[in-house]
Amino acid sequence: MIKLVKFLNTMVLPFLTAIFFPDYGYQGIPWDLYLLHFFFFAIVIPFHVIIFAARNAQTVKPNGVKDWLKGETKATKDDQATIFPNNFPTA
Repeated sequence: MIKLVKFLNTMVLPFLTAIFFPDYGYQGIPWDLYLLHFFFFAIVIPFHVIIFAARNAQTVKPNGVKDWLKGETKATKDDQATIFPNNFPTA
């Protein structure tokens, strides 16, 4: 138990303090923190949005792309039955 308390005092508490109460000093927030947030919000989140939209479309119409690639007429019949209708004119 004493080893656990020493471990908490030497490793965990300073790490948690640095995460939740950072001390940037007089220079303000460092530029790499801005870069990290830009990367997260401009790249990671849009990829998640695209992936979740693709998963949702896969569950709504699982054979949609496969039927469209085959050129089957079943895909055009199912378009009106989904919540994502294809309203674009096709030849």
